[in-house]
Amino acid sequence: MIMADVFKILFLILGMLLCTMCYWLLFQALFSARVEQSRQAILAHPWRIFFTGALVGGPVLLLGVALLQGAGPAKFIGGATIVTIVTLALFGSTGLVRHVGEQLSAGGTQRPSGLTVLRGGAVVAVACVLPIVGWFFLIPVVLITGFGASLRTLKYRRPTPLAVPVTAVQS
Repeated sequence: MIMADVFKILFLILGMLLCTMCYWLLFQALFSARVEQSRQAILAHPWRIFFTGALVGGPVLLLGVALLQGAGPAKFIGGATIVTIVTLALFGSTGLVRHVGEQLSAGGTQRPSGLTVLRGGAVVAVACVLPIVGWFFLIPVVLITGFGASLRTLKYRRPTPLAVPVTAVQS
């Protein structure tokens, strides 16, 4: 194996790590309330969230892969299904990554949530690079749990505030 092959694989892995961490930071910045809901769901019922992700995500992922084998519109629908599942899994796993970052912070110091996600994301992403354990255990657990957490946050809507009637002020 020549150095070009080694660098090709190395930079591919580093690029995937950076992209994953950027997705986590993007979701934290844009949807912080939903990320907090997914974090709370993972903390409250981790096994329920994992099995929800596995029981719903597994068949849908298999359907997407099966549709990818087709041609024309079926192939497009299969690719869109897989991209949607992976995006939802990354979205939900942002809550897990944020929790890891909060656990790593020193003594309850209040830091911006972006730095918390960055710290937790770095730890989780580098742990996923570990051969065998990271590839075949940690990555599936993080993504399945994330998919279950995102389904949970999509299910529960924030209560909409009641409209308060405006009264005319008399002078």
